[in-house]
Amino acid sequence: MNNNYQLIDQKFVKYADAEVYLLRHKKSGARVIKIANSDKNKTFGITFKTQPDSNCGTPHILEHSVLNGSKKYPVKSPFDQMLKGSLSTFLNAMTGSELTMYPVASICEKDYFNLMDVYLDAVFNPLIYNDPRIMKQEGWRIMLNSPVEMPAYTGVVYNEMKGYFSDPLRELDFRISQILFPDNGYGKCSGGYPLEITKLSQEQFVAFHKKFYHPENSYIYFYGDADFEKELDLLDRNYLCNYKIEGYNYDIPIQKPFNAPKSISCYYPATDDTNPDTDSFLALSFVAGKNTDTKLCLALDILADVLVFQESGAIRKAFQKSGIGSDIDVSFENSQQPVFTFIGHQCNAQDGEKFKNLILDTLKQVVKDGIDKNTITAVVNRREFGIREGNDAQKGIKLLFELIMPWLFDDNAIQYLEISDALAQLKKDIVDGYLEKVIEKYFLSNPHSLLTTLAPKAGLEEENEAKTAQQLADFKNSLTKEQIDQLIKDTKYLDDFQNAEETPEQLKCIPVLSKEDLNPKAEDLPLDIVKNGDTEILCRRDTTNGIVYCNIMFDARTLDFEDLPYLSLLGELLVKLDTEKYDYETLDNMFKTYTGGVSTFPNIYAKQIDKVKTCFPKFNFSTKALTENADKALSLLEEVVLHTKFDDRRRIKEMIIRIASQLESEASSMPFYYVRNRADSYYDKASYINEYFEGLDYYYFIKEINDNFDTRADEIVNRLKKVYKQIVNKAYMKFVVASEQDDREKVLALYDGILKRLPADNAPLKEWTINPTPKNEGFTGSSKVQYVIKSYNFKDTDFKWTGAINVLNKILSLNYLHNAIRVRGGAYGCFAQIGIDGAINFASYRDPNLTETLSVYNNVAEFVNQLDITPDEMLKYIIGTISGIDQPMTVTQRTNAAVTRYINGKKIEKIQKIRDEIINTTVNDVKTAVDILKAFADKGSVCVYGGEETIKTNANLFDKILKLTK
Repeated sequence: MNNNYQLIDQKFVKYADAEVYLLRHKKSGARVIKIANSDKNKTFGITFKTQPDSNCGTPHILEHSVLNGSKKYPVKSPFDQMLKGSLSTFLNAMTGSELTMYPVASICEKDYFNLMDVYLDAVFNPLIYNDPRIMKQEGWRIMLNSPVEMPAYTGVVYNEMKGYFSDPLRELDFRISQILFPDNGYGKCSGGYPLEITKLSQEQFVAFHKKFYHPENSYIYFYGDADFEKELDLLDRNYLCNYKIEGYNYDIPIQKPFNAPKSISCYYPATDDTNPDTDSFLALSFVAGKNTDTKLCLALDILADVLVFQESGAIRKAFQKSGIGSDIDVSFENSQQPVFTFIGHQCNAQDGEKFKNLILDTLKQVVKDGIDKNTITAVVNRREFGIREGNDAQKGIKLLFELIMPWLFDDNAIQYLEISDALAQLKKDIVDGYLEKVIEKYFLSNPHSLLTTLAPKAGLEEENEAKTAQQLADFKNSLTKEQIDQLIKDTKYLDDFQNAEETPEQLKCIPVLSKEDLNPKAEDLPLDIVKNGDTEILCRRDTTNGIVYCNIMFDARTLDFEDLPYLSLLGELLVKLDTEKYDYETLDNMFKTYTGGVSTFPNIYAKQIDKVKTCFPKFNFSTKALTENADKALSLLEEVVLHTKFDDRRRIKEMIIRIASQLESEASSMPFYYVRNRADSYYDKASYINEYFEGLDYYYFIKEINDNFDTRADEIVNRLKKVYKQIVNKAYMKFVVASEQDDREKVLALYDGILKRLPADNAPLKEWTINPTPKNEGFTGSSKVQYVIKSYNFKDTDFKWTGAINVLNKILSLNYLHNAIRVRGGAYGCFAQIGIDGAINFASYRDPNLTETLSVYNNVAEFVNQLDITPDEMLKYIIGTISGIDQPMTVTQRTNAAVTRYINGKKIEKIQKIRDEIINTTVNDVKTAVDILKAFADKGSVCVYGGEETIKTNANLFDKILKLTK
């Protein structure tokens, strides 16, 4: 062991399947942990405890900025260079309420050490001290291009957080933290509150780095099979040896508890379709103990399930009966002082006290009666299953996320990896009423609580925009002519900096891999095809830790096209309704007791032959279980497949109300997902179908039947019955199983029993008329930024797609669009995708611009035509492309990929051919796409989500303008 470190503790931890070492660097004080096992996906992370002292977003802006050049790697963005040319399986950085984290992972050891060194130099030796342009680019700046214009705020984080706070639930979370933690940094917004970000100065920015980015305040994490001595040596020799312990106190003060519960009312911007009587959020929050109390945190997590997420949850049932709102949720923030919050959706702002009393009265009854032991057993069994499964493609990242929060507040870190021991102790204590004691102490007798009402307010967005505009106008009016001229020069100076490309000589400092570091072989994912009569059983042999993964797959083409949204609704209702043997609460408990999860859902496979795309929509009944429970799991699944009842209309109505609320919340918080699929649906058959499974058309369908359920109840229930009966059809089904080889026969025998009991209906598959239609749509909402998508399809052209186009996607995303839209335009992100199926899709998200972004898209052909990059630079893009393909997968992901390949007819020979084309890509290969990119610019369709004023100002771009949420 390296003598520059002190070994604090060493222990084998079964949960991590690893020998774990806990160390302290003697000179610098840095904390180090190594989880040493045989996992080839090596993981490194360095984390700093960084509590903000304002709402300026200093920790978040620093997270972005330190990755924009360092002493050893003095280029504009070593992070982006590594994205281009690394074999990383994980490469990111993130800011939390009390930490800033820089994690990376790679299977390639050479790449792993390269990434580690780039990140360490970035955090300890960034260029931010001498180059204020970095903070202006990544954080915020005032932009002015001419004396007659009005100045404007921009910056990557500024625009990101404008988009972030477009979601009312983020506003709710911020307001709750403000009140619960008035005396420490948890009451501040570490990401940055948009109206406050512009108060951050360069001096405050660098002072924050100097204070917090010291090894004494660092938590350094190693995981996997890399040489531990080499890791320690690089860390000490290149970085930690240059620092000494300074004795600064980085502790975060504990917030003193309140003497009495508090309540607040706050607001979010209303849109034209917001209902002031039913679109408020109600939240009841409790500060509960400390996160170093593992048993308590496990108990609170379990209580979230037991009280709300379980269908039999006492709080859920009481809320549904009360009529206060459409849905109830729980947020559990496991920070230094954990916060447990009950959240009511689509409520009346006047019902705050009613909401609070409902929860407290129900909790009192729960404590009096005791929690149902079957419910507790089911929830605890599900937790134990998750520990046994360990089914995570990024185990190193997962363990880092689980470990880091308690480690920040307790140097005895190894104990927090022994989750199995903590859960076993909790199971014993639950028998003695521990959960009821937690409810009594931390909910019923806890004065450190808060009732929050977040209500829509008409005109609030206009008020905020007017305030910002006035602020900028006053600023400009305060400037002399000379100062205005200087601001224009500064704007151009930064623009020139952003436009300037680094030379090959400058980029030589970035560590690179060679073509020899690439695995030339594509990964095969073989399936064994077993026939049972006319039914195919797709078997995948894998290392599953004694777990079997089962899927019963039916062909959705037995339905009429108009029934597709009902099929998606069916997927959300199944397992939530009574069956012939069980009521839905018992069924929910039994699935949690005997399985690791169950899901019912539609999805789409597609095969393209001679430019003709054929879609294979399927409906899936899927579960996973320990081998010894496989018979029980499949018996329960069969009960759902064959014996679900649809006669409880009250329950169906209740579920549709909940689904509508959840979809509206998703549309508000994740608009990018919806508009991207919408844009694809203009040209692509699979995306067109997917609109009715999980896109905007499905959301609008749910909204309509929710609004009119009482008058349409008979029709809705009858359609669900019809779809259910038609979809369960032995003639067009497949079974899928992933297991250890020795467990396969048991599952096949169980499948055989199910198959014999399935109805056989030889009704013909329906011929659907699917005609995607190009169009231009603008969607409005309360967003302060835009999500700008442009799509096209080249399938009717003579263009021949090759693997080289995957490399072009990387070039366009990380070079052309990144520089123009993120760096210069201030958007949070962007990408380009030109697919083998003909789809072309360019997208930006949290983007302050609209027409400027479309102009960038439309000039892409010229960029590609003039592309002139060195072989070394091309190799970077090739490596980055292969990295995106060679990501680690879970058992489920490998099985799904294998099934997709089989149904889509994608053989390993074709996959290998594409890989060969990627590895041998030249500049001329990517330039073959120029003509289709010209067609994309001339004929492509536009789909944009943004603020109402921005969309309507650019109405000429759209055939139709719609509200995203109705």
